Amino acid sequence: MQGPVSPQAAIVVSDRFEVFFDTLNTSRKAINLRQNPLAAFVIGPTGVSADRTVQLEGVVDEPSGPDLDRLLEFYFARFPDGCARQSSGDVIYLRVRPT
Repeated sequence: MQGPVSPQAAIVVSDRFEVFFDTLNTSRKAINLRQNPLAAFVIGPTGVSADRTVQLEGVVDEPSGPDLDRLLEFYFARFPDGCARQSSGDVIYLRVRPT
């Protein structure tokens, strides 16, 4: 029997407080964020003792050029398996910049 499953997320936060992640181009998340590029995150510990959180609101975009290269380098350093997902051809990268 497996123990409880903990929340999983493959995001990185840059030194500019950009939240960066990948998703499938056809995902509900991608479709919704393209229609309304506003996002909010609540980040904190799990469990009953979660008495401190970080709340962030921002605008989503799909970075390109040098911005994308910079963020991908940071992302792949943390999640090396992201390189394999990238080769599927259906993965996009989204960035949330705090407002």
